[in-house]
Order: sequence, then C-alpha cells, then structure tokens
Amino acid sequence: MRAAARWAAALFALAASAASALADSCAKSRDHILASPPLKLPAEAYKDLYTMCIQTVSLPNVKDAFILREGAVAVVPRIDRIALTAATLAQFCGRFPKGTLHFVTGREQPRLRSTDQAVRIPIGRSTPCSRISGR
Repeated sequence: MRAAARWAAALFALAASAASALADSCAKSRDHILASPPLKLPAEAYKDLYTMCIQTVSLPNVKDAFILREGAVAVVPRIDRIALTAATLAQFCGRFPKGTLHFVTGREQPRLRSTDQAVRIPIGRSTPCSRISGR
C-alpha cells in the first residue's frame, strides 16, 4: 500500500508542477503587457484576465493559455478539432460569460516563440462569449 501512496503522491506532484508551468504563461503574458505601455485596457482588466487565464489552463483540451493585449484569453488547444474546441469554448463561456476566447491557429504558432509577439496576436476572429449567449 505504501508503494501505491508514493505513486499517487508522485503523480499529484507532477500534475501540480505541470499546472504551475502552464500558469506561468498567464503570469508571463500579464507581466509583459503591464510593463509595456500604452495599455489598451485599464490595468485592473489585465488582472481579471489573469484570473480567467489561470482557470482556463485547467480546462481539459487546453495545452497552454495566455493573455492578449487587446483583452482576451488565448488558448493553444491540445487537439484542434471542431467538437473539442467547441466544448472548450462552451466551458470557458460557462465560467466567464463576459470573456473572449481566442484559439491560436497554426499560422499564429510561430508568434508564440516571443512573448511580445504572442500578446499582440489580434483578436479579430476571437469569440466573445456575449455573442454566443446572445447577451
């Protein structure tokens, strides 16, 4: 039984460190935006986006998440399939009815190498939850 407990503890520690590493993208993007004026939104809005980002990282089909300067949470999906991204969007909008989610496309992937470039991804084709819910 002790071996099983050790394995469970090791798995828990691994999961916690993975979540922490992913949450690092949220903090890194927030800190970069706040340190690079002019801000497109009030500083408090980026703190709210950070909270959204941290919670978004825990969604099942989210490989990574970060904040966009224009005021959305960007997501790199684990599996980029319509049904799975739709489910991710539904979960996100269920938690954040006033939020905006942006799925990073294959064309945008090279921009992820630089935090400065990543946070500047335009949100033109992002999905505001208010449009989905009709509110």
